[in-house]
Amino acid sequence: MAAAHVVRSAGHDAILFEAEDRVGGLLRTDSIHGYAFERSGHFLHTRNPQVDELILLSGVEFCRHVRNSAILFEGNIVPYPLQYNIWAIPMKQRMAILRELDRRSEATASRTFLEFLIDCWGPTLAELFFIPYNEKLWGVPLDVVPPNCASKYMPPLSLELVRKGATAPTRDYGYNATFECPTSGRIGDFAEGIARSLSESMNTGTRVEKIDVQARRCVTNCGEYLYDYIVSTAPLPQTAAMTGLAVKEPDQFRSARVWVVRVGFVGSVLRPEQWYYIPDRSVPFYRIVLPTNFHAGLAPQGRSILSIEVAADAGPLVAESVARDALEYLADVGAVIWSEIEVVDAQMIDPAYVFNRAETSPSIIATRRELERHGVFSAGRYGEWEYFSIDQAARSGFEVATKLIRGGGSK
Repeated sequence: MAAAHVVRSAGHDAILFEAEDRVGGLLRTDSIHGYAFERSGHFLHTRNPQVDELILLSGVEFCRHVRNSAILFEGNIVPYPLQYNIWAIPMKQRMAILRELDRRSEATASRTFLEFLIDCWGPTLAELFFIPYNEKLWGVPLDVVPPNCASKYMPPLSLELVRKGATAPTRDYGYNATFECPTSGRIGDFAEGIARSLSESMNTGTRVEKIDVQARRCVTNCGEYLYDYIVSTAPLPQTAAMTGLAVKEPDQFRSARVWVVRVGFVGSVLRPEQWYYIPDRSVPFYRIVLPTNFHAGLAPQGRSILSIEVAADAGPLVAESVARDALEYLADVGAVIWSEIEVVDAQMIDPAYVFNRAETSPSIIATRRELERHGVFSAGRYGEWEYFSIDQAARSGFEVATKLIRGGGSK
């Protein structure tokens, strides 16, 4: 939608195809029996001029929140991040962490994500939190995951904060110290607001099935269209498959899939945290978001919401069991009280997290360049096969549209 906005603003024609019946993708809000569920826990963590322009275009009012997250660690609620709150760890392990980080070498070249976590945080802290948490998120052994998979979202080490947090609680604010979402609490309002400004160009329920790059023809379930250029936000290997172009080194396009189990229940959230990280290997969920701590109006009166994230490749999902186990887990630490589950809805995010990224994968770069040679440009988190936030995805759309306008002449 960002790309279409730029193209139309420059006086060119653009038509949008959305496969689902509503726009938004992961920025959708679904209403189910009086509950407003997000597709996933996405917020605006940073702003750039492109996002500012889209917010203005959408007509949606945003408000800023200060992050309040925590780790559920061995029956305790510990402020996030654990590495800067090691006061909560038994003394013997705490001293081991300090010794290991003092001896840490900056010059280590990690070959896998497992090695990276140990090299960065030391064996003790890695085993207490980073390894079990990430094994649950990625759903595979970490020695098959590339070291740079987390991109900029793996927090850097500050020995000063580690030492400070060895004796008393501290907070590292990081990239997501604050975040923004619509004042309604519904991130879907943002996507729908942008879509309204593009209503003349928008075609929902229209799935692209084939791209004939020789004839510059786009085949959908609703008809065929000739094109000058295509901007695709579909996952990069899916776009390549639609064109019939062969992907080199398919293993470079591996990704993790995630179930988001959305739960509406009778009861209350008793604590102010907005989400919890859970490294405990005895339960399948690695993160639980509490949306009603952003906006109480997302649930009917006397009710609340959980959004539970579980790696899809870790095994079969029984959503009702996950919902009950998560509520009981939170109740045990005093985070919620509940009496009845009213709604359980599971949504698959596939892909969710890419293993390899363009900066270290010539195959990804080569695939994108080959598509561009035929007028097909990939954009967005999964189009570029990157680990993008909302603002980066928006910038991606602006950049590719600007590139086409400058190089497209009168087309």
